[in-house]
Amino acid sequence: MAKRFLYTLGNEEFAFLANRIGEKLKDTGIPYNFVGGTAVQAHILHRLTQKYHTNVKSLAENKHIRLQDYIRPTDDIDLALLFPDNAQNPALVSSVLRKFYDGLDGVFLSHDEKHLFEYQFARRGERRPVLKVTVDDHNPEDIALNISQQSRHLRSFGIRFYEEFISQGKNLVIPYTPSYELKLKVCKPEHILATKISQFRAKDTMDIHNLVTVMQDAGEIIDTEELRKILLPVHYENLVRFNSLTGINVNLSMQAPQAEDSSLIQ
Repeated sequence: MAKRFLYTLGNEEFAFLANRIGEKLKDTGIPYNFVGGTAVQAHILHRLTQKYHTNVKSLAENKHIRLQDYIRPTDDIDLALLFPDNAQNPALVSSVLRKFYDGLDGVFLSHDEKHLFEYQFARRGERRPVLKVTVDDHNPEDIALNISQQSRHLRSFGIRFYEEFISQGKNLVIPYTPSYELKLKVCKPEHILATKISQFRAKDTMDIHNLVTVMQDAGEIIDTEELRKILLPVHYENLVRFNSLTGINVNLSMQAPQAEDSSLIQ
């Protein structure tokens, strides 16, 4: 079993895979978003490349900019797919995922043609398949795909918000090198923050802090009413923590706290 390796979109093999995932999901015709840690990384890198008028590779090589201070590494890629009828057609789900997986397997030249990337499934499945990633025939590493297919995977928010999260996703174009771009469809920032706030684990705290900091640095206004709409009253206590962590004042008035349900996209 390969050792567990942590990736960011600053790693070429991970970024190339994310791009290919987006291309192959688009080919299926099923609406989707990158969610979780990969989506946080994408939003942060998008804003950093705009701030410094450069690309990801140059950011990574800049001794005055520590990317590790901005983006948290991960060993998986979180995806949310929106099937018709809330994925109640198992044959359709199986067919779409089979087509998607078949498009990921293979050996590919990197964008600069200096490296060989090989992606091969070690395990297939409808929720958490695992890809073995090999660079230039070196020891393979594992990357899991966490695939949410229906609203029950976002239980505390329900089907309405699951559909909104995917339909309101943002198409980000991130310059990776002068001749290569990442094109990723990701949940909009407030929706990512909502999923992170609802759990508030250690990694969520890091993601919340980093994403909010970069957005504020870019002069963006975070839609606190959207957070309020999604999270209250169920996640009242966690919104109190969010206000304290970020200095943002989400209006908590006239809301009574209720028991939290932590089952949701990570």
